[in-house]
Amino acid sequence: MTLEKIRGFLNLKKEHQQLFIRVHAAHQRAVGDKSAWQPTAVVAHKERLKVTFTNGQRLYYSPFCKWSGMEG
Repeated sequence: MTLEKIRGFLNLKKEHQQLFIRVHAAHQRAVGDKSAWQPTAVVAHKERLKVTFTNGQRLYYSPFCKWSGMEG
């Protein structure tokens, strides 16, 4: 999937786009079924990013290269 096809990616500020690319790469290395964890949408939420995936899950990517299901 190209980044331009992820809803909201092109609307992010450059630093948020870079955050998404960095954390998503780490997240993909950690998951087993990568096809279930393909991003469909991303939106900036405070200093983090709210990312929605093909499996219906939503995670928050943080600037510390971490992700969680908690809004916090």
